[in-house]
Amino acid sequence: PSRYKAPKQLKPNDISSLGLPENWNTHFLNIVTETNHTDNSNVFFSEKSFKPIIGHRPFMILGDSGIYSSLHKLGFDTFDDILGTGYKSTTLTSKIDWIIDVIQSLKKENKVKLYKKILPRREENYKVFLKVGNENRKKRDNLCR
Repeated sequence: PSRYKAPKQLKPNDISSLGLPENWNTHFLNIVTETNHTDNSNVFFSEKSFKPIIGHRPFMILGDSGIYSSLHKLGFDTFDDILGTGYKSTTLTSKIDWIIDVIQSLKKENKVKLYKKILPRREENYKVFLKVGNENRKKRDNLCR
C-alpha cells in the first residue's frame, strides 16, 4: 500500500491560498513549475511563482528563461548562494537536473538551521512582494481613472 495519504479536501486550481498548512509547513523548499517554459524575452508569472515568497520559503522555478532576471530586477532574493544558478542553463533538461541535484544536496543539510539562518532574507522577499504589489495597484488605479 502507498504511504501517501490523500488530503480530505483539495480545492481544484487553488490560486488564492498557500494550500493545506499541514503540507506547506513541513517543507523547506518550494519547487515551482511555471505555466510557460520559453526562451523569448516575454516572461510570464503566475500566482505559483509568488506563493513561496508569500509563504516565506526558498524556491526554485522551472519557467521562462528570463524569470530569474525579472525577479532580480524587482528586488527578490533567489537564494543563489544556497540553490545555485542552474536556472541559467540553456535547456529544460539541464534545469531539471539542477533542481534534482539541489534537492539531493539539501538532504545532507540541517534544513531547520538553514531556514532560521535565511529568515531575514525570506522576510525581505515578502516585503518586496508587498512593495511590488502596491506599485502595481497604483499603476492599475491610474489606468482606471
